[in-house]
Amino acid sequence: MKKIMTMLCALFCISTLAYIEKEIANGITWEYSVSDGEAEIIHASVSGRVPVPGRASLWGNIVIPDTLGGYPVTSIEGLRFADIVSASITIPGSVTNIGSEFSHSTGLTSVTLLDGVTSIGDRAFNDCTGLTEITIPGSVKSIGDGAFDHCIGLTSITIPGSVKSIGDDAFWGCTGLTSITILDGVTDIGDKAFNECTGLTEITIPASVTNIGDRAFWNCTGLTSITLLDGVTSIGDDAFSGCTGLTAIDVSSGNQKYASEDGVLFDKGKKTLIKYPQKKLGTYSIPDGVTRIEKEAFNSCRGLTEITIPGSVTSIGDDA
Repeated sequence: MKKIMTMLCALFCISTLAYIEKEIANGITWEYSVSDGEAEIIHASVSGRVPVPGRASLWGNIVIPDTLGGYPVTSIEGLRFADIVSASITIPGSVTNIGSEFSHSTGLTSVTLLDGVTSIGDRAFNDCTGLTEITIPGSVKSIGDGAFDHCIGLTSITIPGSVKSIGDDAFWGCTGLTSITILDGVTDIGDKAFNECTGLTEITIPASVTNIGDRAFWNCTGLTSITLLDGVTSIGDDAFSGCTGLTAIDVSSGNQKYASEDGVLFDKGKKTLIKYPQKKLGTYSIPDGVTRIEKEAFNSCRGLTEITIPGSVTSIGDDA
């Protein structure tokens, strides 16, 4: 009996053991391992280039196959794409999670994610400085921390409502971004998510968003207006600090936590003045009834020439 069990265990191990195969698909030689009936790409090359283990020497229009050897391609995590030259890539929906295999791929110019991809992982495309375009399908549910950190070539991005969470630092330093469309369905904008997106000029936060993280739009110096719809219930520390071009923060009347008056952000009861737009010019009289001026409320308001503080104010925060 013991011998039979040993043989069965050996057979089980052999059946689950990964093995290496090669196949030419879409003009590229793909090297992949198979385990538990699924394929993971571990190398890719084209003729005329000396293959480098664990790296992809590719250019042109790269289409990653959804099957190799009859097995679904579910992972490309064993491959690094840092050596690609002026390439666009299409990733099939069979690859549900994008890891960090494209990190620092400066030759990557555009990415198309097909329906089925559910997660863009941490630092998935960080420092892809040549990336100018990416299509995010409605199957994606999360964008990880630093996913597009310093993708300075990106000019516009649409985040579908299927994405519930935009990770911390997700688009930090994307200085070329001039347009961000966040569709209804997104609920959380992480800390420093759009930090230093200096090319961004305006943004509307949809009603589905409940949380805007700390420093979410910090140092977005080109941002002139922000519109918050009904759903926002939490705005993190310094969320709009350093937005030196900001002239108005507008809040929809249906919001239960915040309000605005003449472009100035208050709590719903207008007892706390939270943020005065930094490029709003001239004089300002704080409405009577306000009891607190929040920390950094008037920080760096260089165009403000005079301010009147009513007797109702009993508390002024740090660096106000």
